[in-house]
Amino acid sequence: QEIQKVSERIAAAFHDPFVVGELTLRLGVSIWRSHYPLEAHDADGLLRRADAAMFVTKRAHHAERAARRESRAAA
Repeated sequence: QEIQKVSERIAAAFHDPFVVGELTLRLGVSIWRSHYPLEAHDADGLLRRADAAMFVTKRAHHAERAARRESRAAA
């Protein structure tokens, strides 16, 4: 899908660090999307769906990070 390609290009733009003066900044980006009219029929509905997807993804990411920390601590 086109939206997937665009999302991947945006994420790829943040892969390498940004150098600002003497600072090297590593930034991350998360992209959540919702589809009109499949998931909602107005802007508020689309934002609610995208927000819900964001929270599900963040929750999974935090759980994964916690599991990795626990695994390292047990080793």
